[in-house]
Amino acid sequence: MKHGSLNPRSPLHVRKAGRYAARLRRALLLAAKRDSRKDEELKTLYETASVEGLDPALKSRKATVSFRAPFLRGTLHQIFDWHSLDAISDHELASSISWSLKESMRRWRR
Repeated sequence: MKHGSLNPRSPLHVRKAGRYAARLRRALLLAAKRDSRKDEELKTLYETASVEGLDPALKSRKATVSFRAPFLRGTLHQIFDWHSLDAISDHELASSISWSLKESMRRWRR
């Protein structure tokens, strides 16, 4: 394996992926608490969100939040580099998720 590549079965990468998934779940809870009272569609998206600490399709150091709802006619993904997650707090991450989701919804509603 070349330097810098990712082995998704490595115990180190599995632990890190679990840590990043937990951070994303905490941030989702914070964002949902703030946004769900304001908009039923946002509430639905937060309730159906799924998290991957290591996206198997990307095979890189990225964590993914996926939102799915019938009105989207598909899935909306937010992808975060691990090093970016290390640089921000859970509250900052929640704000980022919230802003991005609301912007996507705004564009979808046009």
